[in-house]
Amino acid sequence: MTAQLHPQYETMFLLCNTPWGGEQREEAIAELGKMGFEGEVFYQQHCQFVEQYYHVFEKSCISSRGTEILRDMDIALLNVCAGVFGQHPDWFETMDDISEQDAGEAVIEVIVEEADAGADFIGVLESEDLPDESKWKIIFFQRYAKQQLAEITAAVKENIPAYEKAVNKVSEKLNILLRQYDGNMKKTEKSRLFKVPDKLTPGGEIFPTLAFPMTIFLNPSVGFYGLLTETLAVGGESEFSREELLIGAKALSDRSKMEILMCLKDKQLYNYEIAECVGLTAATVSHHMNMLLTAGFVDLGKEGGRGYYTLNRSGIEHYLQGVRRLFLNEK
Repeated sequence: MTAQLHPQYETMFLLCNTPWGGEQREEAIAELGKMGFEGEVFYQQHCQFVEQYYHVFEKSCISSRGTEILRDMDIALLNVCAGVFGQHPDWFETMDDISEQDAGEAVIEVIVEEADAGADFIGVLESEDLPDESKWKIIFFQRYAKQQLAEITAAVKENIPAYEKAVNKVSEKLNILLRQYDGNMKKTEKSRLFKVPDKLTPGGEIFPTLAFPMTIFLNPSVGFYGLLTETLAVGGESEFSREELLIGAKALSDRSKMEILMCLKDKQLYNYEIAECVGLTAATVSHHMNMLLTAGFVDLGKEGGRGYYTLNRSGIEHYLQGVRRLFLNEK
């Protein structure tokens, strides 16, 4: 069966970006430009139907307090919100029955689930590479999680019909992309971007998304893969993309991540051993490792029931070759 959009998640994502207008278009074009594309040309070729998708949704969209909450979210808080529903998918239907304590604890669990047992919510959040405004939004969301999540689920429920109209309008192009996505996810030898969910969301569900067409965002319980992500691939057997270039550059621009890679040059290490090597807390190291895994610079294995990290030499070589091909036209 061909992969499908998840109605509740997709409606939630659409509500975050509605109304879609000139500002969103210019932001998308600017981001494409940063990746080395002719942003306007790329947008015209690949993104016009996404704009149509949003416009059809907007015509039938019902505004509420929940839609206001979603439109005020940045991508970091949205990922936390999606993670809560990834852990508790039934909450889309049963949120009214959930206690304030359980809702607040669910948000904390999403933040600390990659850290060591007993890690502190605020401490882990402080270690995240996020603007202070994003961190304060997450703290506020956690404090009033029951109220916020209840408003969001109510908004999602009443806007499912608008989502269905939007999907029907772009169904021809959407179905082509879903078949391509399905084929890529089922390949034995996946491209590097399609391997990322296997590393960061092991055993969790991965859903395609058209509302965020060129974005990948993941956590251990649920992940989302933009249906236009593969159009960013440069081509050739190595399938190096501008997105991979930026992910790798971000990882290499951080001193702590550089030091971690140096520690892994000659041997595999467990999380706490890396923490001792670079002088950081284990919780902070866990979050650095997620970025390095996404960049393809390290691998995660299991030994004696514990996870250990190794330097992914082929991944680093792939990155260096991709940079040479992009900037020096080498093959």
